[in-house]
Amino acid sequence: MRQNPERLAWAILLTALVIFCVLFVSCPLGVRSYLRNARKPLHAQVSAQGGTVRVERGHGNRVDATSSDDPAFLELFPGDTIRTGALDEGLILLQQGNGQERETLVSVVVYDNSQVTLDSATSPRFSLSTHAHQVGMRLLEGRARVEVQPGRDARPVQVEVRTPQGRVVLQAGSYTLEVGVRQVNVTVRSGLASIRTDGGERLDLSTEERAVITREGDLQGPLPAARNLIRNGSFEKGIGEEWIVDISAQDGTASVVSATDEEGEPVALFRHGEPQPAEISLIQTLNRNVRDLESLVLHLKVRVNYQSLSMCGSQGSECPVMVRIDYIDAAGGARQWVHGFFAYEDPNVQWPYYCLTCPPPSVGNHDRVPEKSWFLYDSPNLMEIEPLEFRPVIIQSVRVYASGHSYESMVTDIELLAQD
Repeated sequence: MRQNPERLAWAILLTALVIFCVLFVSCPLGVRSYLRNARKPLHAQVSAQGGTVRVERGHGNRVDATSSDDPAFLELFPGDTIRTGALDEGLILLQQGNGQERETLVSVVVYDNSQVTLDSATSPRFSLSTHAHQVGMRLLEGRARVEVQPGRDARPVQVEVRTPQGRVVLQAGSYTLEVGVRQVNVTVRSGLASIRTDGGERLDLSTEERAVITREGDLQGPLPAARNLIRNGSFEKGIGEEWIVDISAQDGTASVVSATDEEGEPVALFRHGEPQPAEISLIQTLNRNVRDLESLVLHLKVRVNYQSLSMCGSQGSECPVMVRIDYIDAAGGARQWVHGFFAYEDPNVQWPYYCLTCPPPSVGNHDRVPEKSWFLYDSPNLMEIEPLEFRPVIIQSVRVYASGHSYESMVTDIELLAQD
């Protein structure tokens, strides 16, 4: 028989009280912590915008591929690596929601000779959480353009891109990252980027700023980003006074108007509803001397909702979206650089993939784009056009236009980026 049962009883009661208090406090805190920190995966997929894009699965030896000839999306999972070759270009979309309700939060254009690994892509599982949508990826070589969109739920979106020399954290905006043999370039078109090198150096970049991380780990910046020679290329002011409208058709169904897409982004919308040919143009006069530039690159976002004519017509000159740069070369000659985009191809019609009537240096195939989806395009460096005498000295104008029979198409984010 115990000597002091009262002491044992009090010990049991006090222990039970402590356990009760711990459970009383920890259970609600645990539930609250779970509701705040629990995460679910974002939907990730990749398609080919040009050539063939390979996907090396991270949990096995399987390699999948998607081609621009059949631009279907492949689903991506953490650990998967996207690789592109010399003539390839891929588009990664990271989305929340299901089915038709999916909302794109992050889009990544993976350019030629590049390697990108998706490490993570998650979103808070419950609306109680105040945490951001988070995406982690590695750009090990090559170039990528990252577009980060603010979600409709007003929740911030944060993208972390790791490179061999450091990491870059991106908020809502538009960015270009390039990993070369000797350095990493980070350019902020719009938004805010925070760079931290492996050596501990840190730098914040804002709109129209650029930074360089050398192979030795030195951080240089902020440097001026490439200048955009186009005014009102995002149509935030509507068509405005910067753009001249030129419509060849007289049937009353041809128009170009300022509009917004389903995500509220301002765009220029081209429409024509009759079977006869029509060309609708937006023209901006520049008259800018570009003789001593190191780089001159055209960027724009394109979307083809509908076209009745296969590809770009029998001569390759009637795409539902085309862009033409008129310029003067070093010998004083007038030249044009032309490129087109189409979504529909009739397999029973053997028409050319390029413009037969466009003068040099307008060479190369037009881009086939996914129907009713945005396509991000960056041109080659126009200051490296071959032969040398074809290179631009004075950019006279930029014309963005739609041509063909019946069609509906959109463009936005038109930029002509000049780098000294």
